[in-house]
Amino acid sequence: MVKRIFIILSLISLFLFSACATRTTIKEELTPLSDRMSKIESRLDALENKINTLSSDVESAKQAAQEAKTVSQDALNASRDVAKRAEDAAKMAEDAAKMAENAAKRAEDAVSKAEQASKKAVKTFELQQKK
Repeated sequence: MVKRIFIILSLISLFLFSACATRTTIKEELTPLSDRMSKIESRLDALENKINTLSSDVESAKQAAQEAKTVSQDALNASRDVAKRAEDAAKMAEDAAKMAENAAKRAEDAVSKAEQASKKAVKTFELQQKK
């Protein structure tokens, strides 16, 4: 029976001494974990800040791209309008050149007719002089 009591007391003391930890021991165990958690939290905060900055930069880039697209579309429309006006001006110039060509031909024809009339007038004058 003494043997049983000794074994029971040994087991109880073993359980009490091995399972119990002092505050100092717990602090010593938790301090490295707390330090690691602090470092991880600061790294997480830094990553969140970078993500927020990048997100803001992406939004700014999207807005700038949209503005550039609008400007380029406006420039394309303006260049098409200028090209249309240039085509119209070229057609008008071509028509004016044709009209000038026709006027020059009519002037040449008029000069030719005037020369023929002048020759007839000279002949008529000469014939009248002879009579």
